[in-house]
Amino acid sequence: MRYLTKTLSFGLVGLVMTLASVAQVNSAVLNERIKVTDKYILLGDLFDNAGEKADKAVAYSPRPGKSTVFEARWLYKVARSYKLEWRPEDINVRAVVVRDSNVIYRAQVEEELLNAILEQGAPKSSVVQINNRTLKIHVNADQAPSVEVEEIQYDKKSRRFTAIIAAPAGDPSAQRFRVSGRTHAVQEIPVPAHRIRKGEIISENDIQWIKVRLDRLDSNTVVSLDQVLGMTPKRALREGVSFRVRDVQRPIAVTKRSLVTLILQTPLMTMTAKGKSLDNGAKGETIRVVNTKSKAIVEAVVIGPGQASVTSNSATNSAKIRRLAMN
Repeated sequence: MRYLTKTLSFGLVGLVMTLASVAQVNSAVLNERIKVTDKYILLGDLFDNAGEKADKAVAYSPRPGKSTVFEARWLYKVARSYKLEWRPEDINVRAVVVRDSNVIYRAQVEEELLNAILEQGAPKSSVVQINNRTLKIHVNADQAPSVEVEEIQYDKKSRRFTAIIAAPAGDPSAQRFRVSGRTHAVQEIPVPAHRIRKGEIISENDIQWIKVRLDRLDSNTVVSLDQVLGMTPKRALREGVSFRVRDVQRPIAVTKRSLVTLILQTPLMTMTAKGKSLDNGAKGETIRVVNTKSKAIVEAVVIGPGQASVTSNSATNSAKIRRLAMN
């Protein structure tokens, strides 16, 4: 009899545990972070194991790109209304619902505005800048991220405009926004296409072109290709940052304190001499060269690596180069 009682006790405990497990499996489970695409939030979005009522709409979704927070009290009320086996563990339980979206960024809006403004007679070398720098438009995830200009007013003198835009384009239910801003005259300028190290020779492969507002250019900004081709940076240059006139120079062909071959040419003869440069010099620049023994100094024009030319126009230069040659 005692054995039978123990058997029944164990059987009852097992049955209770089994029923508890089944109840746990069938209990609803809250989804704490949810992303939806429709304009309604369904019971099955909020809870797993919502059963045949999962497709019931329980709330409006937030606007595209926005979120809504549902607190524990509201969630428990919904669960009880639909007879779900769920209760919050504490009052801090909540669910965050985010509406999925496609995003239209400010640059896309400005591009559409520019097309409309060009039709109003704005200069082709213009860019648009809207006043709302953080503009970002969200449309439904199943809608194209497109925008159109429905109305625009543009003042050529002040370059200012106001416009009504709609997104998505061509949709009767589109969101509409009023935007304002102005246009700016721009110029294309060359900038480094990648990092250029000090001493490298700049070629066309190192250049890319960007549009820059004219009011942001100054006299030290490089604006043409011939200002940098064949030049070398005095320091490393960063990709996309405008060249500055003071940051580039012609490649140094003769370095200070290096040996230089001086060449004096006349219709009757060619004379050469050796000396030491007192200056750094690029091709075409004038440097001073000294004979280390006689200390005679002559000015010469750099014509290539380690070479400089002395003109015979100056009697002083001619005499000095003869002294260099003799020494």
